[in-house]
Amino acid sequence: MTCRFYIDMVGLTDTMTIVGWAFAAKGRIERISLSWGESCLDTVPGQYGDTRTDVAQAHGVSPGCGFNIMGVPLKNGARYRLTAHLVDGGRWDQAILELRLRDGEWTCKSFGNGPAQIRQRPAATHFPTLASILARTAPEPVVVAPLEKPVFILVGVYRGQEYYEGFFNSLFANTTSPYHLVLVDDGNRDPAITATLEAQKSRAERVTLITLDQNVGHIEAVSRGFELWRGEHVVWANIDTVLPPNWLERLISPMLADPSIASTTPYANSASICGFPHMPGDNPLYLGLDSDQVDAAFGCLTPDGVAIDLPSGVGFCMGMNSRAIDRIGFLERGTFGAGYGEENDWCQKAERLGMRNVLVPNLFVYHKHGGSFPSDAKQQLIARNLKIIQERYPHYDGDVRDHILADPGGTWRRFVAFVLAARHHPQGALLFVSGAPVPPPAMMERIEAAAAQGQPLAVMTQRGFQFLYTFLWQGGRLDLPAVSLAELPLLARRVRVAGAVVGAVSSSPCADSVERAAGKLDDVLSEVQWL
Repeated sequence: MTCRFYIDMVGLTDTMTIVGWAFAAKGRIERISLSWGESCLDTVPGQYGDTRTDVAQAHGVSPGCGFNIMGVPLKNGARYRLTAHLVDGGRWDQAILELRLRDGEWTCKSFGNGPAQIRQRPAATHFPTLASILARTAPEPVVVAPLEKPVFILVGVYRGQEYYEGFFNSLFANTTSPYHLVLVDDGNRDPAITATLEAQKSRAERVTLITLDQNVGHIEAVSRGFELWRGEHVVWANIDTVLPPNWLERLISPMLADPSIASTTPYANSASICGFPHMPGDNPLYLGLDSDQVDAAFGCLTPDGVAIDLPSGVGFCMGMNSRAIDRIGFLERGTFGAGYGEENDWCQKAERLGMRNVLVPNLFVYHKHGGSFPSDAKQQLIARNLKIIQERYPHYDGDVRDHILADPGGTWRRFVAFVLAARHHPQGALLFVSGAPVPPPAMMERIEAAAAQGQPLAVMTQRGFQFLYTFLWQGGRLDLPAVSLAELPLLARRVRVAGAVVGAVSSSPCADSVERAAGKLDDVLSEVQWL
């Protein structure tokens, strides 16, 4: 068998998630996909390349052999096939797994060494319909009002000088609310680093630099900086981040609205369960865009109580509520060495007190990942410290797996990915409106041709009196139900839509409503074609 693989889990909520690993004994795996038919409307692309150090150590292969497929629509009677697409002087496909859903019962066939564990959990999405997203988004980023009280921003620094310019320039340019920045030089011996850190003291009113004589490790270093804390809310940030405009207000405001929130974490390209466009795992900046362009799409979400619960915050840029610190203290010293896992421990302590750790869905922060620690040291720390977490909180690993399965932020994350794909594609997105469950042949030809060229697509189909929007873009898919047709013109305004194709209207049981809604597209779009 050319491809070796294992299916760790098939998870079911109102959609399907598959997690596993695969590598090619000959050639290489280019991508992973799941399909239940022949057209692009019957396929969900997977994320291949997730880090799996356990597999790398066991088989002597590259650690980037993990994969996941999320957001797969559940269709009764469908036969799903998971396929690895390989390259070695040519291209060929190898089936990995076959699943079938019939009347609520699943059958599973694995074409190799990986019988899947099927886990069922209730759905947890915060955005169950297209209307629920459009009602909470604005055409432009929503600016959150300045904070009244200063925030204590704490940054430990050890090496990583290549990230200083991006971090400090973005911090000083994009932080308008009051703050006290505390930098802790963790025993750097490079005079250039010392000079760079010294130079930051004159760039803002309240900047404190603490210089340690020797390297004591990240947790101990920031803990010494925390000794200057005077009861403020805290942001604990890494030097390898880039902060967008209005970042501090968006990160802190959920705590002000809900005192039970202990920690806040934004989306980031490399942020484990807060990753974008895929989670968990590390991602390059989406579509090669700069971080402010990505954040601008997230920032269009109105900040009105849509914080998403997490099993733990992620410490690259984490807000910490002063009320929680009063009860828990800061990070635990002397247990987690140089770092990694300390934020999980702190967040679990907060959860035991009935407080929440949340994802901030209207904020994206760029995170290089690994700017202060060498990668080999990081892997050793992760293995050691996560063992401590598991011993203290035996339920934690299961909570994380359940969060990945439920993926409560997945709908919003994928919608943002589609919006960005449409904004930055040369021709924008195409909108297809079908009054039938399956688009007519002439429309299907247009859909397949546009998809083959990588153009983002929004396809509305109708089954009875129910409407479904299927969003397709390079490497992604999102299915959203709709309860009415009112979203059509609003969607065309919110997303960069180049034109629309309307067909099979007479097939609809509510043909007049479909025709009226589609007719309103003429007021929004310059090109609407009726088939």
